[in-house]
Amino acid sequence: MMNRLTPLIILLSLLTTKNVVFAQGVGKLKIFADFSEIIAQDNAVEISIINMSTNKELVRQEVADDFSFSFPLEQRYLLYFRKDGFCTTRLLLDTHTFMSGVYTIKFGLDMTTGNAGERASMPIGVIKFNGASASFGYQPSELVAAIPLKVSSSIRQSEVVKF
Repeated sequence: MMNRLTPLIILLSLLTTKNVVFAQGVGKLKIFADFSEIIAQDNAVEISIINMSTNKELVRQEVADDFSFSFPLEQRYLLYFRKDGFCTTRLLLDTHTFMSGVYTIKFGLDMTTGNAGERASMPIGVIKFNGASASFGYQPSELVAAIPLKVSSSIRQSEVVKF
């Protein structure tokens, strides 16, 4: 009897695990980038945001002040920061999370000086969700020299039902 039940239990477990849906967060991530150290040296910073799923540019603009943008969750983006006289800096943004809410991350970015056409071939790191702290944080790339990204705050606000 036991020998007949074992294959049946294994078959049933395989059939039920195929239909498991992994939780995905609903909401958005707001970024606030502080360019005060870079802009103090004259000229604006050009920002370009590319959705990596569609490979389409969402935003291209020059900012002479701080920059903010809201991203829907469950996507990956590539952010380019370019300024004359500085190396172009790339940053990955991964908004995948299992917790719904409105997240905010504030950071300051330093760019290294270099030739006007010089580009960093790899992203300096990734901003992604940290399950242990239940917020988004910065993880520097291990393959490139440390280019600082100073995260000043990362906050999660739950979706609140209003009556």
